[in-house]
Amino acid sequence: MSLRSTGHGLHLLAAYRALARQLEEAEGVGVRGRAPGSGGKQLTPLPDALWAEIGPRLTRIQELGQAIARRHAEESMRQEEVRQPLSATLRWMSLLLRHLEETIEDLDPEVISRKFGPFQEEDELERLKAERDAMRLELANAQSALDTWREAHTKRL
Repeated sequence: MSLRSTGHGLHLLAAYRALARQLEEAEGVGVRGRAPGSGGKQLTPLPDALWAEIGPRLTRIQELGQAIARRHAEESMRQEEVRQPLSATLRWMSLLLRHLEETIEDLDPEVISRKFGPFQEEDELERLKAERDAMRLELANAQSALDTWREAHTKRL
């Protein structure tokens, strides 16, 4: 029976993935001063001396978690370590750009005004509209660049 097909192995691999994400967030807070989550707030990073005490311990936790996952789901761990082809990266980028498009639409000042009332500043509606339109244009240009590159290189992928 394959190590990755066991319930234990799959559970321990999933737990390791969650552990790794949490450790990345901890490093983001401690070293870069970035709160977890979307648009994480700016924080003051930990003092170097304190991170020097905490960081190695978190690294050790990561190493132990990885060892457990490898022992119980070695085949799955190997598959995760194989770099996916550029075509997968292009699909992910396309998906993320579509999500970004949806998020930019949430900045529609007219919808915001209908929901929450008019903005206090007279020119804010027009200013926000112009900024949202500028974001749309930048995103359209990014999407166009991605599509153009993909079309030019499709035969090589």
